[in-house]
Amino acid sequence: GGNHVHMMVSPRSVQRRKAPASKKGKSSWFLFLLLIASVFGWWCSVLLNCWEILDDRRVHTQSVVGVVGGRKDERDFPGKYETTRVHSAAGNEGAHSLDQKKSKARALVENGIGQMGPKPPPHKKGRKEVEEGGRKIPLMNQRFKRAELEEKGMLGEWILYRINEPATKKNVPRIQDRFEFQFCQVAHFLHTEQPYSLAFFKDLISASGCYNQRTHKKMNWDQAEKYLESQRAMNKVVPPTGFLHHEARCGSTLVTNILASNPRAIAYSEPPAVVNAGGKVCRDCPREIRVRLLQLAVGLMGLSAKHDYVFFKLMPSNMLEADLFKEAFPTTPYIWIHRDPVGVMMSQLKVERPPDHNAFNDQSLPGMPMLQAGARHRGGKRGGLPAPPSKGGNVGGLPPCLRRLKEVDDSLGIALKSKEEMPSREEYCAEYLAVTSRAAVEAMATDPLGMPVAYEQEPDLATHVIDFLLPMFFGVQLDEDARQRAVVVSRSYSKGSRFRRVEDGGSYAGDVAKKRDAAWPNLVAEAGEHTRGVYERLVAMEREKVVALRQLSAGRGWLGQPR
Repeated sequence: GGNHVHMMVSPRSVQRRKAPASKKGKSSWFLFLLLIASVFGWWCSVLLNCWEILDDRRVHTQSVVGVVGGRKDERDFPGKYETTRVHSAAGNEGAHSLDQKKSKARALVENGIGQMGPKPPPHKKGRKEVEEGGRKIPLMNQRFKRAELEEKGMLGEWILYRINEPATKKNVPRIQDRFEFQFCQVAHFLHTEQPYSLAFFKDLISASGCYNQRTHKKMNWDQAEKYLESQRAMNKVVPPTGFLHHEARCGSTLVTNILASNPRAIAYSEPPAVVNAGGKVCRDCPREIRVRLLQLAVGLMGLSAKHDYVFFKLMPSNMLEADLFKEAFPTTPYIWIHRDPVGVMMSQLKVERPPDHNAFNDQSLPGMPMLQAGARHRGGKRGGLPAPPSKGGNVGGLPPCLRRLKEVDDSLGIALKSKEEMPSREEYCAEYLAVTSRAAVEAMATDPLGMPVAYEQEPDLATHVIDFLLPMFFGVQLDEDARQRAVVVSRSYSKGSRFRRVEDGGSYAGDVAKKRDAAWPNLVAEAGEHTRGVYERLVAMEREKVVALRQLSAGRGWLGQPR
């Protein structure tokens, strides 16, 4: 009987014991679904925020009137700080939510209250009238959505935007099949109207809406070559007018902006496709392939039916590949823009940033912590030096002259040094300038198409570019309107829309003297030891070439030949 009772009762007791387990299972499923919903909601919020950020890239149509030597009612694109400042002002006007603040901020800007863009320094405020008089030239400070650019017919041809090397194509049999060419339509008009607001190629790409993948076209090598030939058959390929090599922080952006102000010219500032094709991309390829790749990249960026000239401002390290550029384009002139070494090093190592971005003293920095750990050599190998704090506007927080080059490492013998023997940042920067400048001397010494261009010119660099380099060296003749536009652009800050306070009758001597006075002993010593000799050689070479070119070009056009 006991066994019978047990058999009858036991299943029920088991069922009663299993009931809580069933509830627990349902609870687990509920928590799992809740987690999935939370993750989904988080991703939706991220996507919405990204959409708002992309939408905010469009700055409302604003008109700016540039005046020679001054500025009038100038506004610029919003930076993070300035956008926050205007939103704060909108909050003070009664706007509380983000959308309300954005709407109110736009109204404030449209009504002339608040400013979107770089805040002018205190000593620039209120300086709105021209000192010497002059012709007013309308300069438009506008950004549009991609659809607006298409609707207004402001987009040009499909030009090369980027060269990719997908990892999936690393081991393909044919070298050419390793590359993927990415294209986008660019609004060159925006750059021409106000080059200092779109000082770099990445800015032009952003203003043209090219960061949206839906605006891209992709081609392989064969398709890109066929596309280039089809454009050439329609006379839409503009051969390169000139290459601009430079030291960085030496006036190269100012020169590029002057060139870009000409409605008949395109001036690309550090376009990755050409910079990389003439540098790190395909470094292990046969020479013939490297030359063809560079020719293809330059040709695909020079597509336009509305322009007659195209210039390329490159990167300092591209000077080390001067032979590659000369082989690919043997008839194209090129310049090396340089500056007094102390001035360059002061601009690169100090750069008017807060002290924690580039703290300095008169001591060597043990272990050279300013060099980025894992930074790639130009040969593709990684360094093992300690990493710096990643701050500032440079890649990895580094000024250009501290971005490692294998040639500089070899010159300083870094591979043989212990951590305690590593050079100071002043020494590395000075040797960087020396290595690239020696490459310029070697390339230009016997080449009439190469011209050193010092920042220190009489009366100033801008006048030298407008009156000498453009007509006599590059063979570009400016009409009165183009010349006046170039003068207006030359008076503006190269990387912002504020107009430059011109001192000492139009010269930039005040800036040079200020940097010399602020230079610290270790910097001056390293500049003198590493770069003084090659700098003086470049200055002497420029003097000789200018005299010879003036004699050669007298009455006979560019280098003695009409162009």
